[in-house]
Amino acid sequence: MTLDADFLKVLQIAAQMGATIITAIWAFKRWVSNPLHDEILELRQTIKSENRELQRWFERELRYIKEEHEQFKNELGQLKVEVKSVQKEYTPKELHWKDVSGWRGEVRELHLKIDGYQRWLTEQLFKLAGGDRCTARKD
Repeated sequence: MTLDADFLKVLQIAAQMGATIITAIWAFKRWVSNPLHDEILELRQTIKSENRELQRWFERELRYIKEEHEQFKNELGQLKVEVKSVQKEYTPKELHWKDVSGWRGEVRELHLKIDGYQRWLTEQLFKLAGGDRCTARKD
């Protein structure tokens, strides 16, 4: 993300709001499917009162994050179906070590995708708010 005027404005709002904006980020991370959460509404209202252009930028970024979240959920669902089909393909007596290692590889890939997505989502939310990742509390 480049330091354009909108992003600098978000940094200014973050400085004014202090911990409130970080709270909003964590609330959104936990309730990404519920954009009406109080902290998100508070953040939107603050941005709305500050600058209409900034509000449009913020909503655009929020929409992008939600779209990425939906795409990830779809991919995750597809991977789960694939793993289940591999499980159903073999009865325990028919499993060979090669089959098991291949299935474990698919499960490992699924977990890596989840971890990568969670890191990506956290980064996007901090960028959106102009926060510093180092100040985030760990789950």
